[in-house]
Amino acid sequence: MASHGTLASLFAAQSQAYSQLRPRYPDHLYERILSWAGLARQHAQRGLAVDLGCGSGQATADLAALFDRVVGVDAAAEQLAHAPQLPNAEFRCRPVEDTGLPSGCADLAVVATALHWFDLPAAYREMRRILKPSGALAAWAYSPWSGLIMPEDPSVANSVGRIQHELLQRFTPFIHPHLQRFMQGGYSSYAPGSADFGEVALESVEMEVEMSVGQVAGWVQSWSAFKPYCQQHGEQAARALLERYCDDLVAALGVPGPQATVRTRWPLHLLLARRPVPLPHGEQAGQEGES
Repeated sequence: MASHGTLASLFAAQSQAYSQLRPRYPDHLYERILSWAGLARQHAQRGLAVDLGCGSGQATADLAALFDRVVGVDAAAEQLAHAPQLPNAEFRCRPVEDTGLPSGCADLAVVATALHWFDLPAAYREMRRILKPSGALAAWAYSPWSGLIMPEDPSVANSVGRIQHELLQRFTPFIHPHLQRFMQGGYSSYAPGSADFGEVALESVEMEVEMSVGQVAGWVQSWSAFKPYCQQHGEQAARALLERYCDDLVAALGVPGPQATVRTRWPLHLLLARRPVPLPHGEQAGQEGES
């Protein structure tokens, strides 16, 4: 499987759209993760969280409010250029399979909508290396076909669903095989085995976001399939497609314009793991980097 570093270019061209148009994750997601990791109690030691494949740092910023220190790691410098500047957050431009972090340093490793891009054996090995024996992993993702508008009127819902499905069909030929695998089965086929973690759970988390119709249309620009679509059809044609999509949604919803606010649904797949299996001692020392 290709490493995270070799796939980083898929998001490089649309890094600004990614940082501006992708929604923040809900508080109840982090509450569940902290509970799983044994970090929810009042005096729990939340020293270091590592955000692997951090992109422009949405989850990193959330974790910075929960941990003493956070390190975001991503191979795409263009993504990291849009990351927030926070006093207790550090960003590293490296592949997630080789973070350069010291062994046994992290209380929590997270992967937010990125695990399906990793070289899984190498990535899980690195997670085992950097996690403390008491550390845990949480990886979650919404599918590229999230942001579904939720009208209350069934006839409106049918019309909107048809419009959104037709747009997905336009981009389906350009969806990367890694992402197609995730779309077909969620994270069930990505779970680490007993050689990596002693305990693994797969869960789902509901996420609803208030967005404008224009934002619903605009977030398509952050899809990994958007860049190859533009390469084949041209950027002007891609922009025109999104404008028509937005206009069709406005008409179907019967709202005044793209600025109208709608409820959207983003079902999250959540993979949780704890009790990381230690690497052989020589490998731990050999891969250790600087803090």
